[in-house]
Amino acid sequence: MNNVSQKVRRAPGFEDRAGPQLQRMQTAIDTLRKQFATRGYIPIDTPLIEHTELFLRMSGGLLSSQLFDFTGPDGSNISVRPELTAPVIRYALENDDAPLPQRYQYAAPIVRYTERPYDAPTSSVPNPRQVIQVGAELVGEAHPASDAEVIAMAYEAVKRITNQPALTVRVGHVGLIWSILEQFTISERAKLFLANSVEKLTSDEASRKSVQHEADRLGLMSIENASRSENVAEAEFISRIVSGAASLPYQNLQSSRSAEEIIERLRQNLNQPHDAGDFARAMKCISEIATVRGDADLVSDQLHTATQRYNVNPSDALQNLVDVVDAAKYEDMPSTHIQIDIGMATGIAYYTGMIFDISIPNGNDNVRLGGGGRYDRLASALGSADDLPALGFALDMDAMLALSQTQQHDATGIDRVLVVPADKESVGATAALARSMRKKGMTAIALFAPTQSFQQIASANNADKIIRVSSDGSMETLQL
Repeated sequence: MNNVSQKVRRAPGFEDRAGPQLQRMQTAIDTLRKQFATRGYIPIDTPLIEHTELFLRMSGGLLSSQLFDFTGPDGSNISVRPELTAPVIRYALENDDAPLPQRYQYAAPIVRYTERPYDAPTSSVPNPRQVIQVGAELVGEAHPASDAEVIAMAYEAVKRITNQPALTVRVGHVGLIWSILEQFTISERAKLFLANSVEKLTSDEASRKSVQHEADRLGLMSIENASRSENVAEAEFISRIVSGAASLPYQNLQSSRSAEEIIERLRQNLNQPHDAGDFARAMKCISEIATVRGDADLVSDQLHTATQRYNVNPSDALQNLVDVVDAAKYEDMPSTHIQIDIGMATGIAYYTGMIFDISIPNGNDNVRLGGGGRYDRLASALGSADDLPALGFALDMDAMLALSQTQQHDATGIDRVLVVPADKESVGATAALARSMRKKGMTAIALFAPTQSFQQIASANNADKIIRVSSDGSMETLQL
């Protein structure tokens, strides 16, 4: 019988960091902290564990389905933080005596559950369950120039860490699609369906046909099917929203209602009057306008043309987008790197206005490194008596470093020396030399047992040189 115990392995999706890899991460974080500080963003460190309710109030189904949540020893429902925006706003509300605006920056680990095989093959772009998220939040500012500041900060951060020139910044607006849908005589159920189908409607023909088939199955395409499928569709939509497969419109999210009240309100909304003919027009309209992307002038012209054809207005959201992109000129951002994308969506439900993301080409893929946006109603969802204008961004530091073209360098920028004894009588002299080097600001790594593996140890410790010390204090520099 085999009694040999198996080694305990690390949890799937979680990685260790050590040596040069950790130093490289810390150097990158220090670089961005200094960059953010030049704009007045002060560092903040929130708890790794928060009450689960903090992330359920307005995060949406997708994020809530990725929580590592559990019951604490005291019976409370707590979660490991899956993001840092809600904790920062919680802190701001708890410390509301500070004048507005408030600027915060952070660099800390977040944890999200994602389906990932234990021994998944390594990739040029990591997809772990724990990553270092670096970002910033601007609380109490509502001007388009503040949106431009946050976009520029994220852009500068990605450019500095990756050292890649081919960056793409996509900018959209959460409220635009919803404001257009509100102008059609269709039920809340239909609006939910179309808003959550934007990605498929802007994809290939097969995806668009699958949306039409699903709409017909749910009773949205005809009056006959609507009456026959009403109860099934209602149950399915509630199930999809609870599971995270669909998200609620931001304007209907309220934090003060119980779960039963939310479901009852949703049930009432799902059974609103519905014009099947207008639904078909709405689906064509969304399919057309959601593909509009480009610079501000092009988007404005195409969107106005499309909306006039369907007798709807693009609302103030379009003008807000144009104002934000126009304000980017104050930040000296290249206009060729900014693209308005009307069909852009986000998996986190607390965004209420401008949203953006930043990506970099990597082979045949376009790798998203992070993004953010405006979330003016998150504060009230977390218990504030009033809405509080706020916005921010978060970047995946692991993914940025994986795509970085910047050469790795020592985190301290000072000499690193491996000090080794010539024999077992030279230990005292070795320790003394290493100590004197450290007093001079150098990094001195001391070995206390004679070994022939100097070069391997020096390489593993990223040393610049090796010095061998004899018991009489004499020194010899060895070849790396």
